[in-house]
Amino acid sequence: MANYEGVVLSAGFSSRMGGFKPLYPMGDSTVIEQTVSGFKQAGIERVLVVVGHRAEELLPVVDALGAVAVPNPEFASGMYSSVLAGVRAVSETADGFFLTPVDIPLVRTQTIVRLRETFEPDIMSILHPTFLGERGHPPMLGAALRQSVLEADGEGGLRAVLDSWEEQHPDSVRELETSDQGILLDMDREEQYRRLLERYSRLHTPSAEECRALMDKVGTPERARRHGAAVAKVALALADAYELLPSGNGHPAHLDRERIERAALLHDLAKGKPSHEELGGKLLEADGFTDIASIVALHRDLPEPESDPISERALVFMADKFVAGCEVVSLDERYGRALEYYGHVDRIRTAIEGRRERARLLSARIERETGPTEYSRACRKGIGSGMKQRILLMRHGELPQRRPRPFVGQLNLSLTDNGRAQARAAGQALAGVRIERVVCSDLDRTMETARLVDRIRLSELVIEPEPRLREIRLGQWEGLTSAEVEAKFPGEYNARGNNLAEVCPADGESFLDVQETEFWCRTGLF
Repeated sequence: MANYEGVVLSAGFSSRMGGFKPLYPMGDSTVIEQTVSGFKQAGIERVLVVVGHRAEELLPVVDALGAVAVPNPEFASGMYSSVLAGVRAVSETADGFFLTPVDIPLVRTQTIVRLRETFEPDIMSILHPTFLGERGHPPMLGAALRQSVLEADGEGGLRAVLDSWEEQHPDSVRELETSDQGILLDMDREEQYRRLLERYSRLHTPSAEECRALMDKVGTPERARRHGAAVAKVALALADAYELLPSGNGHPAHLDRERIERAALLHDLAKGKPSHEELGGKLLEADGFTDIASIVALHRDLPEPESDPISERALVFMADKFVAGCEVVSLDERYGRALEYYGHVDRIRTAIEGRRERARLLSARIERETGPTEYSRACRKGIGSGMKQRILLMRHGELPQRRPRPFVGQLNLSLTDNGRAQARAAGQALAGVRIERVVCSDLDRTMETARLVDRIRLSELVIEPEPRLREIRLGQWEGLTSAEVEAKFPGEYNARGNNLAEVCPADGESFLDVQETEFWCRTGLF
């Protein structure tokens, strides 16, 4: 059986924080306890903690955790000195090791387990966990990499060592896509720490971005995703109706809106697979999202009308029954369609009629308890009926510049550092603006822009990729300069210049083609 160890870097000054990061509170424990315990619970028996600054305060904590303290007397020279101290302390017999700073404490135990189970020491040197395509911590490093780390001069840090290794041995470097946003969340500043605390309190409910990652990982069909978004709107409207009521008299004191929204978004997570409700619940349970797993697993039916105060599960169930596809319908319409398809089979007809009756009873109860409020009427008529919408259009951040400039079109390019800074600045500018939905093209530059804007705003909206929002397709011209186009396709460049509306490059499209899509009207995106 392979032997893996963990290295936690905890020797720094915490200079950008007001206190000592490893001992910051996190729930009933501390940051360092949270980080080390994640490895221990994942079956990593030997965890090394590199200590330096205020080591005397950390030593008893490390000892109580059953970890091994590794002193770094050179900690003042920078983080790479701690990397060296930790890697030197890794056992010669270890087949690989994890390496992470102490200030990334929300990595899920399930993620570490998956990394450990996926790593193959005979063929892999590095295994990076990723979240929505972005690499995070902790990377898992094979024994073969140990000497390279120890021999490096530290210029550029550990990243430079790993990048150099990947250039030389690309086949030995792999990525493992996760649904764990915690692999990206660090705490260099006080506001980041406050956000981590907030996330820690909701660790068993997926964030909006984790919902998207889950659907990507499972392969949730686009139709099911749109249905989930519509169900979430109705479920939240029902919750709003209850929020207007005084607590007591059988009414809930509090409904967890985040739990309702995320369960509704993911209730058809495994749509298209056998027993998709139960499977969806199991998948969420396996990834640690236990707060919504049971709602997803049981959303198809309520065994009997609830006598207790209305629950999040009941509202998700009810909202699902009010929505067919993305359309708000009556219960008779919803169940009538099922009876039309399957009513000729006695056993199935009886089951459908039973579910319809239970849904009617719950619907009557909600109507009776909430009364004819604006929210409940919105659920019957359709969310947003008669309401004005404002659509904000945003361009992606700066792309790599080349001279002479090539035609870009739909080339899948990433943002520059300046482009990322532009996206963050946009997020700050929109900090006070209420945004309910984010839709963008599925190209890397727009997805990254949207994620950075959302991250700065701390709104955690589900970012919806839409291929129809891509920039104009320039076909065989993409990546070529105007001179290269003229040389390769004589006369076409001038022809397009004389008639931009109608002339299109080879395998491309014209501006008229783009205009005719009228996506916001024709596809009903908004």
